[in-house]
Amino acid sequence: MKFIRFANEAAEAHQFGNKGLRLAMLTQAGFNVPAFFAVSPEAVDEKEDIAIAMQRLCPDTALVAVRSSSLEEDGAQSSFAGQLDS
Repeated sequence: MKFIRFANEAAEAHQFGNKGLRLAMLTQAGFNVPAFFAVSPEAVDEKEDIAIAMQRLCPDTALVAVRSSSLEEDGAQSSFAGQLDS
């Protein structure tokens, strides 16, 4: 899964966003962070990989929370997450 990284895998901020990177760092430091995976923007056509990642994250098909944002939404220069229609 080239465009998907789980919390225990190294992720570059430019590939998966700063929030995903920070959550991965907290997880690797031993903090109690809910299980997650991050999907890079290039994964738009990788629906099968996303389905596999979902199965790996919650094999019992439990409910999950989904957060979607662009790399530009939560930056040092601007923050407008949740203000746009989708």
